[in-house]
Order: sequence, then structure tokens, then C-alpha cells
Amino acid sequence: MRLTGKVKGVLNGVALEDADLFSYIMPGDGRSYTAIAKIPVRVGYELQTVITLGTSIAWLFSVSSKGAPNGFTITGEIFPPFGSTSRSACIIFSSSQVLSQVSLSVIYFMTNDYYMKGCIQ
Repeated sequence: MRLTGKVKGVLNGVALEDADLFSYIMPGDGRSYTAIAKIPVRVGYELQTVITLGTSIAWLFSVSSKGAPNGFTITGEIFPPFGSTSRSACIIFSSSQVLSQVSLSVIYFMTNDYYMKGCIQ
């Protein structure tokens, strides 16, 4: 399954306006891969530390284990046939913090958009 979306916001004073988000998900295996394209060079390295970009999708489509539900089991009831959900995270570093919000929408197909704001030093 493929999932696309956008990454928007401001990181280290650099606007993220047209960054494309691509995820490839294998729900049967509980694996997902996430990549971002068209990001400004000045924040590319710092974005590697914002792990919520990939873990939100991984959580949603992970394989349930030992009775622990995956994210879709918890949120899936609100999706069919049209719906959305969101997840927020505040990532705190020793010298700064980043607020990250992900929204997942289903209207004929799934889309995934991230908004982030903050500074990584």
C-alpha cells in the first residue's frame, strides 16, 4: 500500500512548504518505509531526528502482538468510508523542542500530512 502526503511547517526558521511525503506499507508484515522529498538542504540533517515522521505510520499499520492492538485497530473505526485522525507529539531535545502533528485522512484514498514547528540545535 502506498501513502502520500505533505510535510509543512517551520524548522530552524526554514519554511517547509512543498516537501512530499511517501510511505510504502506492508500491513501483513507490519513493515513501513517513509521518505521525504523536496526538503530544503539547510534542514535535511535535522529532520533525521524527528522520528515521528515515520513512526506514526509504523504504529498505525504494525502487526498486533500479544494482544496489544496496533494503531489502526484503535483508530480504524472512524475511517470507513470517510474520516480522519490525528496524532501530536512534542519532541524535546536538551536545548530545544519540536512540535509535530500528523493527520491521516481517508476520502477515496489515504493521505498523510505532517505539520511541524520548532528548532533543533
